[in-house]
Amino acid sequence: MFGTYVVLLFVSGLVLIVLAIVAQELRVVARIFYSAVGVGFLAYGSYLAFFLESGRYRIMWPVFVLPVVLLIKVARTVELPADSASAPLRPRRQQPEGPPVAEGRRTAESRERRAARTQAERAAIRAKYVDSSD
Repeated sequence: MFGTYVVLLFVSGLVLIVLAIVAQELRVVARIFYSAVGVGFLAYGSYLAFFLESGRYRIMWPVFVLPVVLLIKVARTVELPADSASAPLRPRRQQPEGPPVAEGRRTAESRERRAARTQAERAAIRAKYVDSSD
């Protein structure tokens, strides 16, 4: 268990440092933070591997979680170069032609459809109660 934990510390530290260097899309503060945490993981792993004499050590859960979180964050922020031969992974939304329409406002046509639907529902309810009272 101890050896596995030390190896995971080294791997996690290297992954964090490499991704902080490679992922240019991340903000500078995030890149500095991830590289500092990666250096911390490497330092703690070195301490455990070479200088620990008491036999007691502390297992930190961020060693397992932080590299996965960073990989997901980098995968979401990285924009792949668009080739003319390959289709985009996610098609971009087309902007409608003409002037922008305010979202959430009903047009006269939609108000008429809603009023007709409401009247039909009320008529169905009335018919139901008239039939059940006979």
